Formats: sequence, C-alpha cells, structure tokens
Amino acid sequence: MTKYACAALVAFAGSASAVTVTEDFDSFASLANGQAVGNGASPASFFFDLTVTKRNGSGLDGVIFDSTISGPNDPSDDPDLLIDNGNVLTAQEGSDGTAAPGDIFSDPDDNVGFILILDFIVPVAVESLLLVDINGGTFTEITLTDENGLQRQYDIPAEFTGEVPDDPGEFLMSLVTTAPQASPHTSGPIVVDFEDLGFDQTAVVSLEFDTRGSAAIDDITLTGDQIPTPGTMALLGLGAFAGLRRRR
Repeated sequence: MTKYACAALVAFAGSASAVTVTEDFDSFASLANGQAVGNGASPASFFFDLTVTKRNGSGLDGVIFDSTISGPNDPSDDPDLLIDNGNVLTAQEGSDGTAAPGDIFSDPDDNVGFILILDFIVPVAVESLLLVDINGGTFTEITLTDENGLQRQYDIPAEFTGEVPDDPGEFLMSLVTTAPQASPHTSGPIVVDFEDLGFDQTAVVSLEFDTRGSAAIDDITLTGDQIPTPGTMALLGLGAFAGLRRRR
C-alpha cells in the first residue's frame, strides 16, 4: 500500500492498486488562511464535494484556518484552534450564503454549530480524521454512509479534546474501529451510536460532521482502489476530474 500526503485522488478504470492519502489542507492545493471553501467555492483538487450549513439549515461558508503557533491567527479571536498543525477546516462565524471561489475572510473564526458534508468522488475507506477543539457544551456526531445508503454513526461527547494551551485540543479519531475511543481530556469516550447491518466501511461515499459547538477537522485519511499517484492530477487536468464527479 502506498501512502501520500495530498489533497486529491483521481480514479483510473482497471487500476487495482490500493492507495492511502491524507487530506491535510496543506500539501497539494494552495489554500490561503481565511479562504472560503465548500458550496461551490472549493478547489477542484479536493477529493470530495464539500457542503457547509448552519444547524438550522441556512447558509454558511467553510473556511481554512491556519493553526500555526506564531502564524497569522496568533493572536486572534480563536486561540483554541492554534494546535500548530497547519491549515484546518471549519465553518466561518457569521457568514451567510455561498462565497465565491477565491474569497478570503479577513478574520477566520469557527461558528458555533455547523454541519460539514463531504461527498466523496468514488467510494473509499475513511480511516481517520483529526478532531480539533471539541470543547463545547454539547456533543458532536460523525455519520458515514456507504454506497448502498447504509450508515455508521459515532457520538463524540462534549469537552472531548479540551482546548489549547491547557489541554491537548486535538485527537486523531479512528473511523474504522467500533470500540470506544478514550478522551485525551476529561469527558467520556467516543462510541458508535448505531451501525446498519451490512454497512461497508470500505465503500463510504459520504461523511457528515455535525457539531453543536465550535470545532474544526484536519488530516482526513482515505484509502481507495482506483488511485494513481498525486502528480496525475496535474497531467489529467480539471476536465477529467470534473468527469469523475459527474459519473458518481
């Protein structure tokens, strides 16, 4: 198995080589601090279509937040996202509607309560993701949906990561295991709330991150069978990539 830190995969017909990549919002696409993403504003190199909404269903924009200590957001109104792990993904506080590609928020900050939906271009195994600042007063849910519409849902307790600088502020969560995952802070463990009979964790087509508090995610690790090397993206061009989206 080959592993790459990059932001995109491209599927080839007839390829049987399993490849693992990590979407870290740093390595492949050039993403600026405060850049609007999702709802039509994401780079074409993302391996997923990203939809961002408020929990009441109205519009919200995704945003790239640079978590680097002594970086552009240090100091800022959101020091609890400063985990020193480069760019992370959250939802912009107070934004409404869909931002245009290339829009930059001058003061990136996470909204209280939002939903991120990642619709993958081809079925994948979602191995893990980095939880950031799960520290609100209510819980967070992650729901995986496979290509047959079957689901597994994880419940993440309030205060699970704590917040920096006094607590870890982050946790690399497995999305393969169904065993409880202990908190690095003081809350109870992550548990599986339900799993449909026959759910296929190797053929996930959608991930929904639903938080009642403020939070962010990073380092989404995926494995797929139809994957060439990251450099193929540049060789094929955006037309081939868009074609994969249409065939889903």
